[in-house]
Amino acid sequence: MVPIVIQFFSKTGVKHGILEFIEQMHESVDDLFANIKYALEANELKLNQLASLGSDNTNVNVGNHHSVFALFKKLLPGLITGTCYCHVLHNSVKHGNEHLLFDIEAA
Repeated sequence: MVPIVIQFFSKTGVKHGILEFIEQMHESVDDLFANIKYALEANELKLNQLASLGSDNTNVNVGNHHSVFALFKKLLPGLITGTCYCHVLHNSVKHGNEHLLFDIEAA
């Protein structure tokens, strides 16, 4: 299951919520892109008003060449990528831990 979560501006402020859950058998770039695009369009959201696309940091989602973000970027050149800061923080701590002068788990 892939949740499609949106955040948008309205006259009463910023709104956010789950738009749709996509059940996807294969998590290929092309299938994921097509399903996300379909979910947005099926809910009458205009792709040209999409400002940012956020996801976790896998290559399927945000790789430089053939990724969901790269395919959306072809349609929308001004699109901004959003990353999952929890994953960034986790990876920073995980790799930073290797450079400590003591074993933090044994301390």
